[in-house]
Amino acid sequence: MRFPLTLGAKCGIICKDWKGFKMGWSHGVDTNRKEGDQDIGYGVAADCDEAECAVEIDRGLGYICGGDPYGGESGCGRFFCAGHLDYYFTNDKDEIMSPQLCVECGKLYEANGGA
Repeated sequence: MRFPLTLGAKCGIICKDWKGFKMGWSHGVDTNRKEGDQDIGYGVAADCDEAECAVEIDRGLGYICGGDPYGGESGCGRFFCAGHLDYYFTNDKDEIMSPQLCVECGKLYEANGGA
């Protein structure tokens, strides 16, 4: 069976289109949010989720607190610009580094010893 190829949004990645379903990470919907559904993916333009920050980002994994979909184990799953994401450590020896986290989640990560 042959699949027609279509050009993915924004980045030029070729995605297979099969029976109307486009496969890839450029666009999806997060249905797990308390506030309601939210479009996610690197093809979704957005502003930083930090209050009063208007830096333009996308809703891909490069901007998500926790570094994984829905925030992983340590993050909140909101999307922030590079100025509002950082890496945190559990001790002074910098032995255990967190995934990228917002300030609020970073403080919790350090307070809980990386948990």
